Amino acid sequence: MMILFWRLQNKRTLLTSDAELFRRAQERGIESMLVRGDVDTEVASVFRKYKLSPLIDPNRSRCSKCNGELKHLVGQEKELIKELVHDQTYQHYDEFWLCTNCQSVFFQGGQWQNMVNYMKRVAKLMNSSIDKEQS
Repeated sequence: MMILFWRLQNKRTLLTSDAELFRRAQERGIESMLVRGDVDTEVASVFRKYKLSPLIDPNRSRCSKCNGELKHLVGQEKELIKELVHDQTYQHYDEFWLCTNCQSVFFQGGQWQNMVNYMKRVAKLMNSSIDKEQS
């Protein structure tokens, strides 16, 4: 019940694979989507349903750990995260995003390309789904 209350308070859409939670959300008029099956296909269906573009924009993103807001740090501001990352990472990258809630630090390292590739896969799934609907 807390998740439904939180969703109402924060004006968020509930994505769940729990049929019972989905049913309760629907009964309360909460915007929700039941996601089942292949994860990539379901991610593509969420993007399609809510007209989301499968592009990564860290300036509009939330923390993947706590959903907190991210603060973009460049130039001298990166000094704020010096103690939170390895020295090599600090020296190599000029741009960071700091979660204002849990203090997690994000940067465009190796996992960044993995996310870019994943969003390309989602875009293909979105397009192939549209092609099937039009056939």
